[in-house]
Amino acid sequence: MCAILFPRPELEAKGVAALILARYKKEFPPELGNQVKEWLANDYLDNWASVDIFCPEIMGTLLSRYPELVKEIKTWPGHPNRWVKRASIVSFLKLTKKEGFPDIIYEQAVKLFPVNDDLIQKANGWVLREAGKRDMARLERFLLKHGPAIPRTTLRYAIERFPQGKRRELLLKTRAKNL
Repeated sequence: MCAILFPRPELEAKGVAALILARYKKEFPPELGNQVKEWLANDYLDNWASVDIFCPEIMGTLLSRYPELVKEIKTWPGHPNRWVKRASIVSFLKLTKKEGFPDIIYEQAVKLFPVNDDLIQKANGWVLREAGKRDMARLERFLLKHGPAIPRTTLRYAIERFPQGKRRELLLKTRAKNL
C-alpha cells in the first residue's frame, strides 16, 4: 500500500498510507527502517508535515522496539536529502521521555547544528524543547555548553518552555562573541 500511495503527490494519499501502516506497528520488522529511509531519500515524504506525522509514529516505534536501528539513524544527519535529515531528529519525538533516548537526542541535535536549513533547525529545536520537558536543567546545560554553535532558529524553538527572563538570559549567553 505504501509503495503505491507514497509516490503520489497528494498529501491525503500519503496520510492514508501512513495511517494504514501504523495500524500494524506491533508487527513491524526491523527492515522497515531501511524502507523508510528509502521513501524519504526518494522524496516520497517530501514536506515537513509528512515527515513530522510519519516518523515519530513509524520510526519511533522501530527505534523503541529495535535499539540496534539507532546506530543507523545516527548516520542520517549526514545524508544529502533534507527529509532524511529532518527524520533523523523528529523520529525521536515520542521517545524523549523513554529511558536512554535523551542522550541520543542530544547527540543527534549536535550533528544537525551545522545544517543550514530552517526546516531542519526548527525540527531540531522542537525535539530539544520536548526533551527539555523531562529535564529543563539538562537542556539549559546543553544549550550553554554548545552556545554559539547552535543556530538561532534551533535555540529559539528549544527555549520556548523557559520563563521569559530565562529565555532572554539564554539568548545572551549563547550568542557568538564579537571579536
